[in-house]
Amino acid sequence: RDLRPQFPAAAPAPATRVAEAYLVDRLSAKLEKRKKKVNLWKARASSLERSRQELLEEAQELRRKLVREQEKSAEARRQADAEGRQHAFTSKVVLRLEAEAKTLRKRMEELQAQSQEYKREMDMLTICNPGLSQSFLLPPEAMAVDAEEEERRRRSARRKRRAQ
Repeated sequence: RDLRPQFPAAAPAPATRVAEAYLVDRLSAKLEKRKKKVNLWKARASSLERSRQELLEEAQELRRKLVREQEKSAEARRQADAEGRQHAFTSKVVLRLEAEAKTLRKRMEELQAQSQEYKREMDMLTICNPGLSQSFLLPPEAMAVDAEEEERRRRSARRKRRAQ
């Protein structure tokens, strides 16, 4: 232990008191400035943190929108593919029907040409043998029934084609 006698500290000289007061004032002013700077930086930091949170929320919302848009575009792509397949199917059907119509027209032309040829032959036969013409022809009632039967067959065939 220190065995020297303990004396109370002597009162500082007035000049030292002024210097200490000046130093204390300067230090407290610096401390206040630093407190203000710290508060300013804290305010800036909290503002930046709020901004960062807002940006994160906005980014999440944009991600959700992007996902929704991607889902919509995928759905639209699926529909377009389905419509494309449907269109391809329809096109195939249309092409098949057009080809069928073309062959039917060709067959009709052939039959009309054949009918004209038969008519010419019939005319030649009737010119050469006037009494012969009546024996080749069916009676008018039978011809009317055949025409009705033919018309009924045509309508039935049309209905079947439409149903396919």
